[in-house]
Amino acid sequence: MTATKHGLDLPARDDTTPGGGLVDDVKADLIALDHASIYESETTPDPSIIHDGFLWYDLAASQYKYYHGPSLSWLVLDVGGAGGLAAHIASVPATHAADSITATHIAAGAVGSSELAAGSVTAGKIAAGGVSAANQLAAGVADDTVIGNRTIDPTLAGGANTGAPTSLWSWLAKFIKQIKGTTNWWDAPATDLAGAAAHAAASAPHGGHSTPASVAAAISVHNALAGAHDIYFGSGSPESAVVAGIGSLYRDITNGLTWEKRTGTGNTGWKRVGMAIKSLQRGTITITGTTATATITTVDPAKSELRHTGSSSSGGADHPGMLGYLTLTNATTITATRGGGTGTLVIGFELTEWE
Repeated sequence: MTATKHGLDLPARDDTTPGGGLVDDVKADLIALDHASIYESETTPDPSIIHDGFLWYDLAASQYKYYHGPSLSWLVLDVGGAGGLAAHIASVPATHAADSITATHIAAGAVGSSELAAGSVTAGKIAAGGVSAANQLAAGVADDTVIGNRTIDPTLAGGANTGAPTSLWSWLAKFIKQIKGTTNWWDAPATDLAGAAAHAAASAPHGGHSTPASVAAAISVHNALAGAHDIYFGSGSPESAVVAGIGSLYRDITNGLTWEKRTGTGNTGWKRVGMAIKSLQRGTITITGTTATATITTVDPAKSELRHTGSSSSGGADHPGMLGYLTLTNATTITATRGGGTGTLVIGFELTEWE
């Protein structure tokens, strides 16, 4: 027999609900549609008009058949019998092969914490990439209880923007510890950034240190004494070369010597400070005329000091013949001189050469 009518289609149904729910729903639809609206034929309908939710009355088998489900197969709409709804439900396996359910088979948010027994889902149960936060996890499912405790390692080498959560947390702890300079990264710091900023901006952050006001006062005193009591630098001796007040110091940067201004206000009166004796020569010079000389070991006249240590006269010397003075003529000669007179005059000398 050929098909007699083309009727309305039924809505697609979920055939996984046990207990005959699908049959009851379809029968209710049949009553609402009127039997005359169902497609009837003795042969399978042409594939071009079949789709999910299509209802067909098989005249040859006297059965209502429903085209449905993920596999798009015919379901006989009677509870009993081979190929019927009960047999179809019984054929659904209680378990599925490993990895048979992937991310594409689970609707977004379909499996929440209430659908899973405690501890039933482990890392080994989920295929790589099968569950993602964007589509498969309901909001709030992966909370602290699900994730569990993690232990960070503040000594973990390296550091990067990308890594496992435990590595990222460990790197952060390491750098926090380094910045704070504490034993543990969670220890309280010696100060915070606000305290450090206040310390840097303070006019006198440390007791006993110079303040801007004390430095200004010291500069003012120095300026007032400049030219009277100062420190000078130069090359060679300052004597007869540098004008300064008493108490001033001079540093000979060529010879490494220090001089002090002890007398006068002009460029004389400088004396060397802390001098070490290089050589010391003593002797006498006998004058029978007006002058006489003594030969000495070579010295540096600029670093030598000649002193008169006393004199004596004989041979009826008159008053002028008893007075004489000494001169360091050159590096090897001392000259004794008197203004005149008769008799013999003996003058003692001491010559010190400084380092």
